[in-house]
Amino acid sequence: MTMIFSSCIGISIEYIVNKNFIGEGLYTALALTIIEFLRVRKK
Repeated sequence: MTMIFSSCIGISIEYIVNKNFIGEGLYTALALTIIEFLRVRKK
């Protein structure tokens, strides 16, 4: 949950700074979040 929240903050800052939304960052963050979620769930 923390990773999702921090990813949203990072994407928001990127949007404010660049005035441009880069979807690649979203997909990367989403993939990392899913991997981390699955890793934690196995424990």
